[in-house]
Amino acid sequence: GINAEYMGDLETIPFQYPEILNEDPEVQRRRLRYQSFKRGMLEMDTLLGAFAYKHLGALDVKQLKDYDALLRENDTDLNKWFVMGDPIPERVTSLSIYPMIDSLISTGELATIKQDMLESMVDA
Repeated sequence: GINAEYMGDLETIPFQYPEILNEDPEVQRRRLRYQSFKRGMLEMDTLLGAFAYKHLGALDVKQLKDYDALLRENDTDLNKWFVMGDPIPERVTSLSIYPMIDSLISTGELATIKQDMLESMVDA
């Protein structure tokens, strides 16, 4: 079996995907769009997909970098913070895109964007 003492407590080891450096902004935008809709958790697909649908095309270079940093966070943590209401760490609340995501959640705008996304898929 696995030596638990050797492995340590895996729950305490933070995991984050590495940052991609010197990426063309349009390539980055396409990658972020894909990653927003393909999270692995329906709640995060919905929230981050809606954010990407509404905002991704207009984000500046700094905002793209910050959104990329948010997407590198673990989905379980994102779900705890944005859906379950756990305290959100300062590294997330300090991101330039955080107010836009918070607005989607707090204003109920998420439902409207989801409806727009569904209608655009039917029209396509």
